[in-house]
Amino acid sequence: DNSDRAYFEYHRTHASRKIYVGHPVRSRSTGVWVLPISRRIDHPDGSFAGVALVTLKVNFFERIYDELDVGKTGTVLLALEDGTVVYRRPFDDKLIGTNLAGGVVFKAVKENAVGSDFLVARIDNIERLYSYRRVDDFAFVIAVGQTRAELLGPWKRASLLIGAAVLLIAATFAVFARKLIRQFIIRDRLDQKLRAYSQDLRRDNLGLQELAHTDKLTRLANRRRFDDVLAHELRHARLAGTPTALLLLDVDYFKKFNDRYGHPAGDACLREVARILAAQVNRNRDLPARYGGEEFAVILPDTELAGAMAVAERLRHEIQALQLPHQDSPAGVVTASIGAAVLVRASGGDADPGELIAHADRHLYDAKHAGRNRVAGGLAE
Repeated sequence: DNSDRAYFEYHRTHASRKIYVGHPVRSRSTGVWVLPISRRIDHPDGSFAGVALVTLKVNFFERIYDELDVGKTGTVLLALEDGTVVYRRPFDDKLIGTNLAGGVVFKAVKENAVGSDFLVARIDNIERLYSYRRVDDFAFVIAVGQTRAELLGPWKRASLLIGAAVLLIAATFAVFARKLIRQFIIRDRLDQKLRAYSQDLRRDNLGLQELAHTDKLTRLANRRRFDDVLAHELRHARLAGTPTALLLLDVDYFKKFNDRYGHPAGDACLREVARILAAQVNRNRDLPARYGGEEFAVILPDTELAGAMAVAERLRHEIQALQLPHQDSPAGVVTASIGAAVLVRASGGDADPGELIAHADRHLYDAKHAGRNRVAGGLAE
């Protein structure tokens, strides 16, 4: 678990996805000094998902810079731009990770990103001719120093050494950066594919849920959806102390309609009735549903009896206004009978949906018994 590492905390608190070179740390698995090179990983919504990490052993730089001829008392320094030591020759394990931001080299770098000067290092109090450079691409400072006694060639030799050192470190990090970027590109492509697959899967799931809750013929909510919503609305009504109305609607003489005009015409008739319900019952929480056969139901939350009766009458009128021919109906066209029941306030525990349905069904029977093509209703008490 590297979540306590500084580079992890950096990426967690910074939205940038640029490559980040962290402070040297000791590997928890091997105990050796390593330089972490990392990049932030995001969830599809842009939130922090973790860190992609590669590490470079510090002794890698030791092997590289041992090849530079700086003499017996010469020095090579590789540090982060904040002064944190990554490597120093002569090598001293205790110096790695310490901060030299207040030293003479960093004071010089602050004034000039590239330069040469005689400086006395506070580490060993030896005066050397230092050539230094800030490598902005990787946030590094590199310095090479030689004493006066060991300057065998012209003073520009030190500049050549620092140039070689810069080339080595730039080449090294270019290789690692390419590898890291290649990993990120591969991961990004996988993330894009997974995101697209997840979106497709989500759409498929939503489609399946819609199919599971939708009547195939009328595209209204089916009986399963009706049962779930009615139970939910009754629980809500008990907590909020609000009324819930239920309408049960039956297409008059529908069996005779089917017998005379055929099942395709019967299906078309039901779709037209469903269209009226969907158009007329459109508040946010209202739910028109196919209850079964030629029966429909409408859940009207937060609705008193007067409001429920008004909605029922409007539905009855609009269905008759379709003027669908029905020779076996006294009206000569398709009509509907509607029963309305309203539960004003549920007391005690949750109300029984079955009781409200039974009340609405009794009022539907009253409407039919009174001659059909009419509305009847009352309170469910």
